[in-house]
Amino acid sequence: MAAFVPTAAERQKYADYEVEIRPAQANHVRVRVENGEVVRFFTRAHRVPSLKKFIVFTYIGATADDVRRTEQWARSLPAGGWARFPDLWFRKRSKSGTWFWKQEYGHIAPDPLVQLELEMLIDATSEVHA
Repeated sequence: MAAFVPTAAERQKYADYEVEIRPAQANHVRVRVENGEVVRFFTRAHRVPSLKKFIVFTYIGATADDVRRTEQWARSLPAGGWARFPDLWFRKRSKSGTWFWKQEYGHIAPDPLVQLELEMLIDATSEVHA
């Protein structure tokens, strides 16, 4: 699969938006099956047109690697990263009546059995050369 490259129009559309990263107050990391794959969701972004801002929430229970990925993703949003999955932005209304767009971000969770097999293979290789 080719790497995602936003168009010039996608890079410019929200270029003037700020990015703010906050810890989530109530949302926890969650796992869900999407298209037959186990996906681990650990962050969510809100695009708030009235504030010209992306507000990114890191879920409770996110690992250091999740936080690193969240920060990387958040920095890419105004420069066209928002367009990577354009159909997954959902319009919502806040309690105060402000409209915003919301999208969750996650990664395919590694298969624990494949991970165990890989670790056993690495251990077996190191024992042979030790």
